[in-house]
Amino acid sequence: MLPFFMLIFSIFSCSRKDNKQQEKVPAAIDSIIPLFDTSIVPSNPYDHDADSIYIQRQRDSFYSIKPEYVFTTTGNISSFDKLTAAAMDTSKAITVNHGFTLVESYTYNKDSMPLSKTATYSGRNYTIKVVTKDLEDYQQKQIFINDKRMIWGRDIDLSLTRSDISYAIALSPEDCKLIRFRGKEFLYLQGYIEKCNGKGCNVNYYLLYDPVLRKAIAVEQYMSRQLNVGKFGTNSQLGFLVFDNYDQNYLYQCFPVAAKAYLFSENGKIIPAKNKQGKQYYFDGYVIANPDSIRIIKANFP
Repeated sequence: MLPFFMLIFSIFSCSRKDNKQQEKVPAAIDSIIPLFDTSIVPSNPYDHDADSIYIQRQRDSFYSIKPEYVFTTTGNISSFDKLTAAAMDTSKAITVNHGFTLVESYTYNKDSMPLSKTATYSGRNYTIKVVTKDLEDYQQKQIFINDKRMIWGRDIDLSLTRSDISYAIALSPEDCKLIRFRGKEFLYLQGYIEKCNGKGCNVNYYLLYDPVLRKAIAVEQYMSRQLNVGKFGTNSQLGFLVFDNYDQNYLYQCFPVAAKAYLFSENGKIIPAKNKQGKQYYFDGYVIANPDSIRIIKANFP
């Protein structure tokens, strides 16, 4: 038995020695083949002169487009007022300032921390409440007009807003107004993003409420300080303009001005304002500073 055991031990020892020797053998550097991604295309060095020429050509091409309409500020009449007058008949909508008072109330937990908040806006014939049920949770606010809860998306048409309005809206009592149009009265409410930051502080919310239908529509605008309302052509419903984001175009060095026309329909919904041919009213252009004017490249005015 002893010789057989020694044989096995000798084989095992030789095997471990061979393994150690193999582990110590270094890999030849020449045998390492680097991998290259053949799909990567080397970028060309930045050519400032060529880039400047390209940008200038783009601007020249843009400004060479002959505008269909030009509205220039003269005296106390701004270019924007002239544009609005061309797009809609604002004289048909009479706006009456209707100052509301604001009272805020809170509920508290046992540690005197606020749990919920109710903002009550009171004015003649109207009382609006905006309720935040849980201040520690990001949830929809409840809005009541004359004790009726307005359900977001059902009683308030949100087709021209993002869903954020129902979570973030706070109203400005000093901007609440009444609008009289063709014998009817509408409540005009203006708001903003509560606890906003960055560009969100330039977002405004607008609500138009029909007390007969007990329905409302909501509009969201960026860099716009009011909702322009009036009459479009032969349409008998209250109309309003909805502007695209009013932000600087750095390539063309101007501020674009573009809007589409909509109506507050007889069933409390938002619909496009169209001419007899079925084409929606709109305009698209830009603002220049010198002279202070708005150039409309294309439009469908009433």
